[in-house]
Amino acid sequence: IASTFWLAIAIEIPKITNTTLIGVYALVSFSSSVLVYVRSYLSALLGLKASTAFFSSFTTAIFNSPMLFFDSTPVGRILTRASSDLSILDFDIPCSITFVASIAIEILVIICVMVSVTWQVLIVAVPAMVASIFIQQYYQATATQLIRINGTTKAPVMNFAAETSLGVVTIRAFKMVDRFFENYLKLVDTDASLFFHSNVTMEWVVLRIEALQNLTVITLALLLILLPQGYVSPGLVGLSLSYAFTLTGNQINWTRWFSNLSNYIISVERIKQFIHIPAEPPAIVDNNRPPSSWPSTGKIDLQGLEIRYRPNAPLVLKGITCTFKEGSRVGVVGRTGSGKSTLISALFRLVEPSRGYILIDGMNICSMGLKDLRTRLSIIPQEPTLFKGSIRTNMDPLGLYSDDEIWKVN
Repeated sequence: IASTFWLAIAIEIPKITNTTLIGVYALVSFSSSVLVYVRSYLSALLGLKASTAFFSSFTTAIFNSPMLFFDSTPVGRILTRASSDLSILDFDIPCSITFVASIAIEILVIICVMVSVTWQVLIVAVPAMVASIFIQQYYQATATQLIRINGTTKAPVMNFAAETSLGVVTIRAFKMVDRFFENYLKLVDTDASLFFHSNVTMEWVVLRIEALQNLTVITLALLLILLPQGYVSPGLVGLSLSYAFTLTGNQINWTRWFSNLSNYIISVERIKQFIHIPAEPPAIVDNNRPPSSWPSTGKIDLQGLEIRYRPNAPLVLKGITCTFKEGSRVGVVGRTGSGKSTLISALFRLVEPSRGYILIDGMNICSMGLKDLRTRLSIIPQEPTLFKGSIRTNMDPLGLYSDDEIWKVN
């Protein structure tokens, strides 16, 4: 715009040389190129820093979250945050911020050019801009909720696909392929319907803002026609009218980018929800580490043990006090939901006690680090799990023992 504005002014200056005309034009164009480069560089640099910070915080929060989080959160929801939401944070948000800022500056400059020729256009331009902002805010309230709902419809699709792939052999054996395919299509349609409604609302706001900006352009053209001959130079009239024709397109582009940016921020909101997950206790507590021979006998004392899965949830274990003597075999019997699995989980601190203590060989396990506790205990689960990799990695996942030591155990 600055280079074009210079040409419109320069043709009115008498005795200007071609060298001056071209030199100033080249200088303005070169300055514009430098500014575009700086804008792109800062956008990439700041976007990379923000993405790195969010990714590090997100992965740290997920890997340090308690087991209760994985029991209550579907895998599809975690995958959605780690894939689509982080992708939006990496690519879409920096690009949207750049375009929103640059197009907004361009719109302001175009309005300034129009006002410099015919200030009367402000009588229509200012109310049109105020009305556009009001329509934008009215649209944004609905669009934000649609994007939030759309975030909840993506997770079931990914979760259903992951679970189906694991049980595909069973599904084919019972000839239930068509049923699962129909269920998958229903989930996809539900997710796509939210995407459709988001696009419809976007077109709704674009049509209204386009009508308002067209009113501004028509007013400017009418004022230019009514101006007395010679009141304004022909170069400025042509410059003002040519940029006025681009005002509607720029306003629509700004509306689209700003709406997309507002919707993309919801991905940041969802990622921050996972970042603020309460972490597990530390792996090692330096001032309360058990001796290398612990546990030597294996005596377990429960003293007034109370456990609930959530702060406001009812108690699952209510004031249990008992002793499991060392070297004995104990069977815990009870109906479904009586707390048998919860009692075993409490020994590994998969669930933290709300009140009471668990003592193993006289040491309170709630005051020591999780790594010191869990590496000293062993469990044979109800459902066997085979990790990916070799047999050796399954026998020694942490790589703590040599091959000779493993062969001696076998």
